[in-house]
Amino acid sequence: RTHQQEMVRAIETTGIRPLIDSTFALEEIAEAFRYQESGRHFGKICLSI
Repeated sequence: RTHQQEMVRAIETTGIRPLIDSTFALEEIAEAFRYQESGRHFGKICLSI
């Protein structure tokens, strides 16, 4: 928990933002999971709900 709080403070201080690789609709969750498993992504894979 302490490590997580330190990470959140560091992100807020530096303005670091995650890189979003792709976004999938919730209905495409199986495809999103296959994409994650493939290892072809660079960044976060998001679900739109």
